[in-house]
This record gives sequence, structure tokens and C-alpha cells, in this order.
Amino acid sequence: MSDPQQTSPANRRAKILLEPLLQIKLGLYNMILSFAFAGALLGILRAQWVRFRTWLGYTAIKNLVDTEVARYASDALFWIVLVLLIFLVTNTLVSILATHRLIVPTVAFRRHIKALTEGDYSAQTTLREHDAFKEVAADLNALSAALAARAAEAGSSPPEAAEGDEPAAESSPPSE
Repeated sequence: MSDPQQTSPANRRAKILLEPLLQIKLGLYNMILSFAFAGALLGILRAQWVRFRTWLGYTAIKNLVDTEVARYASDALFWIVLVLLIFLVTNTLVSILATHRLIVPTVAFRRHIKALTEGDYSAQTTLREHDAFKEVAADLNALSAALAARAAEAGSSPPEAAEGDEPAAESSPPSE
């Protein structure tokens, strides 16, 4: 079941989004949750700042503190934007890589199951070192071996149609 073209480095880079809709959707969920967490943290910091300014209003240095904080905030704006951009790029890459490790095995499983359905019991699923679901791949490979052994015992007869499957079309024309 392993295809040499499928494992070449150029092909791996070209197929980073095997299930683009699903991978992008999972990445967006990750980003939304990250922004919700960042928003909650900023909300807590803002609430604490308001409490501090209220307390500071009872002192004579309120205007001096406001001026200094405004100066520090304008200096920090560049770094906040830079860190946010780095976060977005890193989060997107990690999301794509993480979903890729989940999607590649499911695509391999689908191919393997399709091969089994077509009667190719020699099909095997080979996953990469860091892919998920290695135990499932081993079980699917064991199933292929068991089906191959069963087919060999039965004399290589094709699998019988399951109940509800349509019979194969016959070569003679239908009678009228």
C-alpha cells in the first residue's frame, strides 16, 4: 500500500493539506480559543487597571501615573503587534502539523479499506513515525492478513456479496 511518490519530500510538502476544509476548520477553532483566552486575560488586566486607577484617584500623583503609563503603552505597542503576528503564524503552523498527523492516517485507512473491499487482501497501511493511530493501522494490517489467509483457504474465491448488495450485472440482455 506504500507508494514511492507518496513518501517523497516534495510530494509531502505539496500535500500538507490533505483535507483542507477539516484542517482549516480545526486550525480556526484553535485560533478562536486562543483569542478567547487572550481576551479573557486582557479583560482581567483591564479590570485590575481600572481598580488601580480608582485607588490612584485618591492620591495626588494620578496625572503623573497616567502620563507614564501612556508613554509605556505606546512603546510596547510595537512589541505587542510583533508577538501577536508571531503567535498567529506559529499557531497556524502547529495547527496544520497537528491535524496533518491525524488526517494522513485516516486517508491511509480509507485507501486500505477500499483495497480490502475490492478484494486486495495484500494491502497494508504504513504510517510515519509521528502519525497517530498506529495501533489501528496494526489491527487493520492484521485484518488484511486474516482475510488473505481465509481467501487462500477458500481457494481464492471472491468475497460473497453482503445482504442488501446488488448482484453483479449479467452479460445477457434482460428479457422483455
